[in-house]
Amino acid sequence: MKYQTGLIVLLFIAAGLGLTDGCTDMGSPVTEQQTPAPPAGGGSTDTVRFSTVVHPILLANCALSGCHRPPNPQANFDQTTYTGERAGGVMFGSNVIQPGDSSYSSPSTSVGSGIMKMLRNVNNPYGNFRMPQGGQYVSTGLPDSMIVQIGTWIMQGAKDN
Repeated sequence: MKYQTGLIVLLFIAAGLGLTDGCTDMGSPVTEQQTPAPPAGGGSTDTVRFSTVVHPILLANCALSGCHRPPNPQANFDQTTYTGERAGGVMFGSNVIQPGDSSYSSPSTSVGSGIMKMLRNVNNPYGNFRMPQGGQYVSTGLPDSMIVQIGTWIMQGAKDN
């Protein structure tokens, strides 16, 4: 928790200095250079965890009734669990998340992580719209700050942590 608070403060400082322009341009890829360095003295190098960061984002914005939630998730893509998230749906299947690859520039459904294509609305095979299509971000799409967190988690290996 202390590390996350420090990271948030660091992001606010970086935003004030104009260092996070890539996080707000509705399309910058998450690269390894954007992933913070490992903590001094060892420990986990994972800066974004599924259980505390990614899963809450998905539950609040994607796994809504009528969207990606059982019993009939849209596109058969259940985002209520890690297993459902990794299984994907009818469009991308297990390519919805490719650990270590948060890219979205390829039109191929087998290159890059499909979830990033849907969140960024770049090469989105479903059409010209940015996810999510329900909830509080329906008119704007998921904020870039959240997309970057999901992309960082993918770059770190998309672990069930």
